[in-house]
Amino acid sequence: MGIAQLKNRLAILSVAGLLQLSSYAADRVAPEGEVRRFPQARITAEQWRTFLQETRSKEGAVAIRYVNLTRIVVRQEAAVYFFTRPNHPAHPAAVRRSMVIYADKQYVHTSGYYAGNHRAFVAWMKLFQTEDENWQHRHKERDRSRLQAMTD
Repeated sequence: MGIAQLKNRLAILSVAGLLQLSSYAADRVAPEGEVRRFPQARITAEQWRTFLQETRSKEGAVAIRYVNLTRIVVRQEAAVYFFTRPNHPAHPAAVRRSMVIYADKQYVHTSGYYAGNHRAFVAWMKLFQTEDENWQHRHKERDRSRLQAMTD
């Protein structure tokens, strides 16, 4: 699977995951705020496997397998986890995305970990960063439109 296909698939999965969380996050945001499972991005393959099992076993976790990754939604945390599968260029790697509120504004916090190829992981994380920036821009525009409608 090429980079363009990965970008398209990531965008669809990210938006779908965030849409699932957005309505839920309006009432509940991760109580811990920004959560990191590991202090550094570089982890071992064993740590990756343990992280995957821990995430799968969380109460209410819903896992969906795709060709090159597994997405796990944990609504109680307002979080979506992405775990690569063997045919993903960054495998083994994982990303956690969650809705957080800071200064009365919603943000997407993304943290990632890799035990595989560093370059592939960085490229994967850049896709998430781009999606986060697009999400923030859409929310700013939406907020601006709502404010404009209230003042008209």
